[in-house]
Amino acid sequence: GEAAPKAVDRLGPATCCLDLDACNGEVNLDEARLSMESLSNFCSARTNVCVISGAWQYEVVIGTAGIQQVGWATPTCPFNNEEGVGDFPDSYAYDGKRVRKWNVSCHPYGQPWMAGDVIGCCFDVD
Repeated sequence: GEAAPKAVDRLGPATCCLDLDACNGEVNLDEARLSMESLSNFCSARTNVCVISGAWQYEVVIGTAGIQQVGWATPTCPFNNEEGVGDFPDSYAYDGKRVRKWNVSCHPYGQPWMAGDVIGCCFDVD
């Protein structure tokens, strides 16, 4: 018999990187689009990949101990100059400066981060 077709669990190119067209605010991206520096008071960014099933993780190396929210958001999450990942119902985030997790409202969570820390962001779509 024939093998069943492989289930699609993500959409996008084989290599995941930051999508310059999906950044809000003024940012600098490195050549590989794996590193971002904010040049404005508030910015948000998405990658070029959308996960639709399964369990996923990515890691972020924290460049400063400042206020940052890293997490997961749907492609339609409306980032703007004052709100980003974690500020909308269809997004979740962690902020190690304020030691909070976010999904519209915030709750105490985790430990403070420092520059150089590696933060893993996990999400189980199913």
